Amino acid sequence: MPIPLCGTRKRFTRHWSRWLVGRRNLIQALAAYERDMIRYGFAAVQTSLSNMNRFHAKGTLARTATKALFRVVDSVPPLKAGFLGR
Repeated sequence: MPIPLCGTRKRFTRHWSRWLVGRRNLIQALAAYERDMIRYGFAAVQTSLSNMNRFHAKGTLARTATKALFRVVDSVPPLKAGFLGR
């Protein structure tokens, strides 16, 4: 199954090619690649959970302010680009 995110796919390809270069044993290269990707995956999930807890406010005022912020960011292209890291 293809990986849906282009940035993630590029990261996987870059890591895989880095591990293949200079290693003669395919099994060692694959094991090292899997270790890196497992670490990367767990770190990505931890970051996502942290952001979820930070951005999903429970209070009405905080939730309204957060929604307003996201709407402003979405409607102003330079802010949107900065927010998305582009």
